[in-house]
Amino acid sequence: MHQYDGNFTRRLLEFIAVAETNSWSAAARKLKVSRFAVREGVKALEENLGVGLVASDGTGAFLTSAGEIIFEDARKVIEASNILLRHADESHEVAKELRLAVSMLPLNSLGFVLDRFYTIHPEIRVRVFSGNILECHERLLNRQVDIVIDSMMHEEDLIVSGRDQQNKGGLCAYIF
Repeated sequence: MHQYDGNFTRRLLEFIAVAETNSWSAAARKLKVSRFAVREGVKALEENLGVGLVASDGTGAFLTSAGEIIFEDARKVIEASNILLRHADESHEVAKELRLAVSMLPLNSLGFVLDRFYTIHPEIRVRVFSGNILECHERLLNRQVDIVIDSMMHEEDLIVSGRDQQNKGGLCAYIF
């Protein structure tokens, strides 16, 4: 079983930056850190996951076959984190609890998402419910949860729908 720590989200962001730029240096510039920090972060992520993600040749960095698979999962984890953070930022009243329903998001990925959320919003308690997408959507319609996250789809087809805060509605995010 793989372990993660508070640096896991940063390491995912470093890995994603390398994957998107095919360059250690470009990733470092994008993240405003040193090239060494990016390389060490990706190396630590590889050690944590037990698999090589990025290889280098004379022309740049490229994803291994495992890296290509994990790249999509990493983007989903970061997008799910961003959805939680946007929801919290858009809330005008300080919530004491966030009720989250999750369908098809690997439980270990949820830990990374919640770790990032707790770092930014330690005052908010998060309750997590899991089920199939129909059960999760029903909880949202019945106002038993504030957010539903489903990751069976692709990120580029992200659909976010919900009611405004005055109507005390919820947010439903389908991550494709």
